[in-house]
Amino acid sequence: VSITMVALVCLVLRLRMEWELSRAGFDLIFTSLISFSGLVLFLGLNIAAGRNTTRSRDGRLPIAAWLGGFLAFLLIVLLGVWVVDPYSRFGERPFPRLVTPVFPKLDAYAGKEAPPVVVVLGSSRALPISPARIHATLGVPAFNMAVHGDSTANNLLFSRYMLDHGGLPAVLLVEVSPPLEWGEEVIAERTPLVLLPYLPAELALPTLARMWNFSLNIHGFSDALFLITRQVWLGMPETEARFDAYGLVINMSTGTDPQTFLEAVDDIAVPQCTALDPDGVQAVHELVALAARQRTAIVFYQSPRHPYFYETMLDQSGYVSCQEAFMAEMTSLDKANDHVFFLNALQLDQVSDMGLNGFYDPQHITYRGADGLVDAATPLLQQ
Repeated sequence: VSITMVALVCLVLRLRMEWELSRAGFDLIFTSLISFSGLVLFLGLNIAAGRNTTRSRDGRLPIAAWLGGFLAFLLIVLLGVWVVDPYSRFGERPFPRLVTPVFPKLDAYAGKEAPPVVVVLGSSRALPISPARIHATLGVPAFNMAVHGDSTANNLLFSRYMLDHGGLPAVLLVEVSPPLEWGEEVIAERTPLVLLPYLPAELALPTLARMWNFSLNIHGFSDALFLITRQVWLGMPETEARFDAYGLVINMSTGTDPQTFLEAVDDIAVPQCTALDPDGVQAVHELVALAARQRTAIVFYQSPRHPYFYETMLDQSGYVSCQEAFMAEMTSLDKANDHVFFLNALQLDQVSDMGLNGFYDPQHITYRGADGLVDAATPLLQQ
């Protein structure tokens, strides 16, 4: 009972703190409430089991009663996380997710009779690139395999998946940015179960461990309940991204209010680095070698940033040195490999001149901006 009271006091203090931090932070408050309620439930199960079980002679509760309550609580958490799957690990589910699932893209790609001629790889900055625009300009089928939070390891992972499902395309259009991050944490947190066979050996075990930890995590359970509550009880609309048959993200924002946009620029932390990620550089070289073996060309490109944000980045000495190292690496790859090309689109006029029609936030282009990028990349893609 004393421990339960301490847990309730901690809950009140935590809710008070998060309410001050975010007046509209219903999700934070909800997950904290569920987390602490879970602790109270766990203690309650043990106390109830102990009272309903004959005490031993020395007055202590039998170990079986405590163990039963503990296992019951773990089972509730495990089922909640697996059924809702808030982190998009296990397959299709009827509920929205906190992490955008990639299953629709994988299924759409694997279901094609022949591999597309051009495939887009990259992060959320590459999501609005339209395969239809590539088809219109080049006359060949294309597919967008970009995902949120992409990394160099992810590009290698998806290339291996494509190789096992019909082979690599004729051309890969790959979005990259300094410091060429290897992305071990991103892989471990977001890789679904179906992609485990294509992971590099050194990432498979950490990914499995993270997947298991999330399955038995009270915060994961509270996220699952939050998603159910938001959809069923509060009636909030579906918010996760969806993709068409060619991997293009649906319902992406097309712009924003100018004042809000400028505030967003000021709020974004400029990425800092003093050198490129050695593991990330190695992954890029592995992708280049894999493409060479499959007679696939690669067009690497750096996605446009809004001019105002670019000026902000230039004020950061750490970013400047990182950008210079990045440019040197990509230019070197371009010159050393006949099948590798590099397009520096960081300040692309076709997109920058559009203003807010070309960007929906300081680092992401709109559909119109993506069309301008494709037009700029067309000569390299044709080559």
